[in-house]
Amino acid sequence: MPTAPLVQTCINPQPLRLDSYHQLALRIQQCQQQDEQIAFRVEITQSTGIEGLKLVIAPSAFHNSGECYDPPRCHPRTRKALLGRIMSWVRGVIDTEAFIFWLNGSVGVGKSAIGQTIAEICEREGLLLASFFFGRWDPARNNAKHFVTTLAYQVALAVPHARYCIEQAFEHDPVIHTRSLETQMMKLVIEPLGRATAVQIGIPPLVVVDGLDECADRFMQCKILSIIHQASWSLAAIGHRLIFLVGSRPEQELSLQFYSSPIQDITIHYTLGDCVDSDDDVRRFLEDRFESIKKSHPVENSIPSSWPWSEDINELVWRASGQFLYAHIVIEYTNSIRHHPIDRLAELLTLSSRQANNPFADLDVLYTHIFSSIQSVDSVLKILGLCLAKFSSEDLALSDIVRNRLGLGYEDVKLLFGDLSSVVDIVYTSERGSSTWEMNLQHASLQEFLTNQHRSGQFFVDIESSVVEWVTWVIRNDLVDHPQHVDDLEFSEIVISPFFCPNPLFN
Repeated sequence: MPTAPLVQTCINPQPLRLDSYHQLALRIQQCQQQDEQIAFRVEITQSTGIEGLKLVIAPSAFHNSGECYDPPRCHPRTRKALLGRIMSWVRGVIDTEAFIFWLNGSVGVGKSAIGQTIAEICEREGLLLASFFFGRWDPARNNAKHFVTTLAYQVALAVPHARYCIEQAFEHDPVIHTRSLETQMMKLVIEPLGRATAVQIGIPPLVVVDGLDECADRFMQCKILSIIHQASWSLAAIGHRLIFLVGSRPEQELSLQFYSSPIQDITIHYTLGDCVDSDDDVRRFLEDRFESIKKSHPVENSIPSSWPWSEDINELVWRASGQFLYAHIVIEYTNSIRHHPIDRLAELLTLSSRQANNPFADLDVLYTHIFSSIQSVDSVLKILGLCLAKFSSEDLALSDIVRNRLGLGYEDVKLLFGDLSSVVDIVYTSERGSSTWEMNLQHASLQEFLTNQHRSGQFFVDIESSVVEWVTWVIRNDLVDHPQHVDDLEFSEIVISPFFCPNPLFN
């Protein structure tokens, strides 16, 4: 995309780079007032800055990323009061002294759905400046490495008058993305927006940051909060309103930061799941989705209009305890086209919690029941272990290893995971004559359940053991012909150490 213009006149042969096309128009107007016969030569040059910036961002962190499979959104008729309050704040109608809205709550209460919904509403209304959705199991967005550059890229797209400044910063210092977060925020966000404020009105105010607790480094979580404060406060001093909607679990370090000055002084705190409205919203969600099942399921004609009974809905709402995640999994499980919805729901209603003092007891019982229904559980857990360990590379995909190691193709895996369709997606892709598939776990809570032996019991997935087994197999079968595969593999935060590896190849 072209950057700011170079202008050369017959009177002043030296090119003059202008910050924007707006300044070009003003320059032409000024010269024409002096001499209407002045001739201009305008040269549009390609910026190397924006091209370099594109290489150091995390596109999967955008709210509208194509890599995000069916992102969660607020169900119609739910969250009306909260969405209305947030939008009033974004529009500057209420709480104008607050620059941060902290949306916090435990797993499954709908933080990401609210963040996604607000981002989409604000995008339609021209109020969204940028977004960054952290993801614990995505190496591109489970750290702060590309946080500022990803925001800066979106700022460059949304604010033309800021784009030139961002490009210049990157051209002047091509490794600016390796500087401290404070320096990046100052050079790539604060200064560009500050300059744009002087010449452009109507700059979108909102940045959505979701899942901050899913940034793996807790120190960097707090560092991100610090630079968010730095940005909003610095721009407020020159009359520009930059605000942040931040969603996260109330982890200890984050809570301490949010409830300490100076961040506390500019923050609205909102905890999801603490009010009756949450239960009412879960009830509406369940009622609407059960109505959809009665109208669209293959056995719809055999489902009574009065199903499910009101006492069943009450029981599900009580078990959900404000967790939309629980309600969503119940619906997906019940809606299986391979089973009768009445029977599926009856199965779930017979389950009882194992641990009264476990806030996720009902969720754990639900997951345990779902996994108890699958066949070939050993193969399923092996594949899940590989998936959770992020044991893949550009040249060695998960589907390739499963095919070569277990002899299973796409159709085989689909059959294996058929009874897990309510919590696991198998996505098939075909490009240029080559086909593959990817596995997406729909909820972070499933990953936490599987990797916590106390919660998952017989369905526990030991990631370290999975890594050792698969690395050993790759070395034995692939190293001779393709040694780069081992070098390219990504292991999340797993450290392969000889002391727990039974294979002498590592000694």
